[in-house]
Amino acid sequence: MLKGEQKDSQSKRSLPMSIAEGDKFRDKLTGQSFIVKKIMDRTIILEAEDTPNRFCLSDGIVELFFDKAENKKTVN
Repeated sequence: MLKGEQKDSQSKRSLPMSIAEGDKFRDKLTGQSFIVKKIMDRTIILEAEDTPNRFCLSDGIVELFFDKAENKKTVN
């Protein structure tokens, strides 16, 4: 692989999602909802909404195992 080709393949990677305190995520496997409680450097603390579960994960792991929940707005 040429240097130019390697650089192009790296630039095509998807950008990391933006994560902020208060964001809601849903576990891809179980469907359980979590809220971002705290962010320290690249470590994210997720806390379950309805059970006493808490996870401390890196931002890359959050992107692999969780989907960001959309804010639902109602239009009348």
